[in-house]
This record gives sequence, C-alpha cells and structure tokens, in this order.
Amino acid sequence: MLHHETGTVGIIQGLSDNGEVNRVSPEDMNRDEMLSIERNENSFTEFYSTFYHQLKEPSEFSFFKVTEYEAKQTAVNLQKYMDKVTDEEKKDLKQYEISIDVVEAHRKAREGKIIGKGKDAGNRYVYTAEQVDWKMMEKLGWNKERLEELGALEPMLKGYKTPMLVPVSIELGKISGTIEARLSL
Repeated sequence: MLHHETGTVGIIQGLSDNGEVNRVSPEDMNRDEMLSIERNENSFTEFYSTFYHQLKEPSEFSFFKVTEYEAKQTAVNLQKYMDKVTDEEKKDLKQYEISIDVVEAHRKAREGKIIGKGKDAGNRYVYTAEQVDWKMMEKLGWNKERLEELGALEPMLKGYKTPMLVPVSIELGKISGTIEARLSL
C-alpha cells in the first residue's frame, strides 16, 4: 500500500478496530506478518471490498495486489520509485492500483445488482438517502438527521461503515439492549 500524504510504502498486516491500516515497512517485514488472501477471484473481491469499506480514510491510500513471494521486493522498489518520482509520474501508478470501483462493479455484477452513482463525479455514491430503510434505522435508534449531525450519513451512502462506533438498540423478542457498532448499508 502507498500512503499518499507521506509517500511511504508499506505491507498491510490488517485493520485495527478503529479502521486504521496496520502496516509494516518492507525492511521490517517477516512473511508471517503479511496479510494473505486466498487465491481464488471471489475471495479477493469479497475481502478487498469489505476491507476497503472498513477503512477509516480509504482515500489516503492506494493499494496494489502482489504475490506473497514478490511483496517485499515490490514494496522496496516502489518506495525507491516514490523517493525519486515527480508528481506527473505519480499519476502513472494509477494503472497498477486496485480500483475499488472495479472491485465493486465485479462484486455487484456477480450479485446481479447495479451500483448507483451520485451527481458529483468525484464522489462515488452506492446508495441515495431515499433508498435507506428509515423505519429499520429507527428500530436501531437512528434517523437521517441524527446520522447527518454525526457526519455518518455520507460515508454510509458511499458504501462505507460509519467512521466511529455508534450505539445501536437491539430488541430480540423479550431481550433488548444497546451495543456499539459501526453501521453500514
């Protein structure tokens, strides 16, 4: 993965509970520390889509898919490239990135669904506010206004989880309670 702000390259270890990427520098990496995904196409698509939507700030990063055996050397070479590259040349990396739009389109096509787009071409909206089941959300203790105040509605409409844990009311027959969770649509 490449962190855009710092220009640093790292190898992903996983995701923390608060949506931050756990990463290690290529020089410090042991093969056991690397995040590994099964080889079949569906497992990668499902994993990456879920992983991406759980990230707190996904736009801070670019992700690249490499084999376990070439990960360390690829990361070292990419860091050397980033240390010398011009801003114009950085744009060339886009062709090697994993695009969440391509992954989502593939996943949705497989599920027989179509991704909706918002009016702003720079932002990818998967849902509109009208598509949300607000009666169900109210059963969980949430409404549109409360989600907007919290700054959680827009990330949810883009297909992400809420950027923070939120209290969710649960009623299962005679049992009821509240838990904290990250909501997604």
